[in-house]
Amino acid sequence: MPTVRSTFFGIELGKRGLMTHQAGTDITGHNVTNATTPGFSRQSPTIVSTSPLWMPGVNPVGVAAQLGTGSAAIEVRRAENLLLNVQIRTNLALEGRITQFESAYTQIENIFVQPDEGGLDVLLTNFFASWQALSLAPEEDANRVAVRQAAETIIREFHRITDTLNQYRELVNDSVLREVDRVNEIAEQIAKLNNEIARVVGTGQTPNDLMDQRDRYLDELASLVPVQVKRRFNESTIITVEGRVLVEDQEVRPLLAKRNWENTGFYDVLWSDRPSVAVEPDTGAIGALQYTRDQLVPAFQAELDLLASTLIEEVNAVHTRTVDGVPVGYGLDGLTGRDFFVGSDAGSIDLSDPIKRSTRTIQAAEEPVAGDGLNALAIAELRWSRPLGAGTLTFDGYFQAVMADLGAASDSINRSLETQTKLMTQLEGLKEQEVGVNLDEEFINLIRYEQGYNAAGRLVSTVDDMLDRLINGTGRVGL
Repeated sequence: MPTVRSTFFGIELGKRGLMTHQAGTDITGHNVTNATTPGFSRQSPTIVSTSPLWMPGVNPVGVAAQLGTGSAAIEVRRAENLLLNVQIRTNLALEGRITQFESAYTQIENIFVQPDEGGLDVLLTNFFASWQALSLAPEEDANRVAVRQAAETIIREFHRITDTLNQYRELVNDSVLREVDRVNEIAEQIAKLNNEIARVVGTGQTPNDLMDQRDRYLDELASLVPVQVKRRFNESTIITVEGRVLVEDQEVRPLLAKRNWENTGFYDVLWSDRPSVAVEPDTGAIGALQYTRDQLVPAFQAELDLLASTLIEEVNAVHTRTVDGVPVGYGLDGLTGRDFFVGSDAGSIDLSDPIKRSTRTIQAAEEPVAGDGLNALAIAELRWSRPLGAGTLTFDGYFQAVMADLGAASDSINRSLETQTKLMTQLEGLKEQEVGVNLDEEFINLIRYEQGYNAAGRLVSTVDDMLDRLINGTGRVGL
């Protein structure tokens, strides 16, 4: 049926124009005030023409004409690039892992070498040099004290490194628990936002600011564990980690940090609903922390233990050596057969009790005669032996090789981190171009909406003048 337009049709047109451009101004103002808000996505109104009026047709074919009824802002849209979000979150997980490894290698390097004292290679050199000095004057008490002090210095360094590595593993273990708690906190927040977002979407509106807030949580979550995100029709999300659901709509299936007493009480990361299923992601900070605690640090501890155990065995073998079953190592007390070191690794290495009690028990002589320092010389010459690295490395050379490997791995991680940082900067830049607020563009929009608003106001004024003339400026019939 044809519709007859109202006398106040022009006022309605102007009103709709005012409301449309007022909405555009308000949305632009929201963008401007959030130009520096982290994670904020630019918003813009969807402006459409309202349904037209059908007017009686007067053309030759009898088709009714349409009369436009103005405009309306029917939706506020959020700028978004879903593919770019996936790329960013994938790389956030990589960055989280690499950042943790960079920190780990830096910590381990600092533990192995004290800048003011040098490393074990220097201490080992000093230790064998003290035996060299003792071989030249085996009766000198000062030389014997120097040997024991050099050994004690090495022992303290072995213990310091071992204890500090163990302490670092404990700190990393605490970080695993802390990050698991943070994952669960983020999951709870996302579940709450899913509920709020779904309710708003159900009313036909778009909760842009809530979705921005959820995206920020998703980015933080991605740096901890690799996530896959799926959206439902109501904009609620399903978040999975290693193929298992962490968040589904408003339901959370949290992670569980449980102590494993077979692994020195360190925390295993499990699924709370399936405690038999471990979470050991290849990317993200949590996976890197687990690897650092369970593999990286123990690998360097094993290198240190091998150096200590080999030193114990080689020095003791010469200190108590025999030739054809006859002892050739004697102390100033004329006794033999006593070990110099005890222990089996870097954490347990120590001086034997006789050496602790008296330096006279140091077996520097091959024969119990005055001036004999041949056994001390044999121990000094261990400096040039190659008992490590499959017969290719000396004691100090082995430590230097370990430090070289550590340095090379650290440099490689640093380069990877630089590359990853550049990639993330590039991705964030692309995202900022697509969804960020450009103040120049927003100011242009403000001017555009202002002009549209003024024009709509002028339309209302014009129609008002016309109606005023019609109502008040014309006479009544019969008067």
